[in-house]
Amino acid sequence: MILDNGCGISKEEQSKIFDPFYTTKEVGKGTGLGLAMAYGAIQNHHGVMEVESCEGEGSGFHIYLPLVKDAKRPEQAEVHFDLVKGKGETVLLVDDEKHVREIGEEVLKNLNYKVLVAADGEEAVEIFYDNYASIDLVILDLVMPRLGGGKAAEMMRKVSPDVPVIFATGYDRECAMACSSLPDRSILIAKPYKVGELSQVIRRLL
Repeated sequence: MILDNGCGISKEEQSKIFDPFYTTKEVGKGTGLGLAMAYGAIQNHHGVMEVESCEGEGSGFHIYLPLVKDAKRPEQAEVHFDLVKGKGETVLLVDDEKHVREIGEEVLKNLNYKVLVAADGEEAVEIFYDNYASIDLVILDLVMPRLGGGKAAEMMRKVSPDVPVIFATGYDRECAMACSSLPDRSILIAKPYKVGELSQVIRRLL
């Protein structure tokens, strides 16, 4: 059991805290993914996570995992992804790390995409508002200063509800993939991603 002495969680919020991108923190202070990923990872291990909380009295999280003796980790064969070229569509690439933007831009151009680049969520939203009619897909880092990827995507979809979004995260790959309740027409991939995998994910959404 994990306990805290914070302000507690209301009954209404308790039904939402495990949803991806749900957060009560101010803009730029949280992604709303921490509990969702923990919940997904525990479910992946056939466990259960429950919350017990009263407003003004803190919260407690009960985690139950099955006991496995002498378990051997299954060997995983390396997966190879064939490159799939684009058809000249425009992609908005958003990441706060300069080298990730530069490499990503080069990769996308080599895959035959036009590329717009932003360094954080706020800049991405501004670029999207100015160019949404020509942007076919958005690749968003989840954790960024000023405005995270989840909130940025929500704002973009207010003007273009069907724009496909790829959320990229540096969290542990298994935990990231466990967080499966994503908005429609969106996919979560773990960084660093393979070029072949990225190329196929893009085509799947387009």
